[in-house]
Amino acid sequence: MLTAITRDVNASMGNCELTYLPRVRIDAGLALQQHQRYPSVLTALGAYAHNVYKREY
Repeated sequence: MLTAITRDVNASMGNCELTYLPRVRIDAGLALQQHQRYPSVLTALGAYAHNVYKREY
């Protein structure tokens, strides 16, 4: 079985430095919503989704 290893969205993701693209604000709330759906999508595709770091939100 295919295994997908994921980790939680880092709260400081919006502060990342880009050196090859114009700076565009990252919507951390949207990223979190998308990431919360990600494991179920991976499972639907036949993968085992394992989150290596779980944090309380």
